[in-house]
Amino acid sequence: MKQITTTFNIYSTLALITVWSIFEALFSEHQNVNTLIDDLTTSIFLKALIFICLFILAAMITSKVFKEIWNRFICNVFEKREITINESYAVCFLITLVFVQ
Repeated sequence: MKQITTTFNIYSTLALITVWSIFEALFSEHQNVNTLIDDLTTSIFLKALIFICLFILAAMITSKVFKEIWNRFICNVFEKREITINESYAVCFLITLVFVQ
């Protein structure tokens, strides 16, 4: 049985903050200044490709973190079965749809 440790929390948080920081640095405008991605390239295809890659990376990291939290915490507290990464991705997707709408 895996435990939720400080190391797990640190790695999970750092992974999510890293992806969020990269996304913010590339795509966020601050005080009417061009975004970093605008300064790097003018190609809309390249911008879309970078955005999609970052989105996929964020989805994978979020799904992995959710799976680990579920398997380390929810399984023990509520005596539920462990979930796979595919199930974790599906649950994260559904939660996103509910809260975004």
